[in-house]
Amino acid sequence: MKQLALVDGDLVVGPTGHQMTTGSDRIRQDLQLALSEPYGDDRFHRSWGSTLHRYIGQLVSPETQLMVEVELNRV
Repeated sequence: MKQLALVDGDLVVGPTGHQMTTGSDRIRQDLQLALSEPYGDDRFHRSWGSTLHRYIGQLVSPETQLMVEVELNRV
């Protein structure tokens, strides 16, 4: 399945028009977008995004490490 290619949030335009991404590059792009967007912010896809921003600035403990790992696995 193809998807529009993004770099730093912008569409990639090449000599033949908008570039597409597939395969492992598409998976990498999807994961990057899902992990960087706060969970529930997309009004059309309420289960999109992650809660990782909640852990920024917290003390690193076994509990926070576990919560981050659980969230990474959920996404």
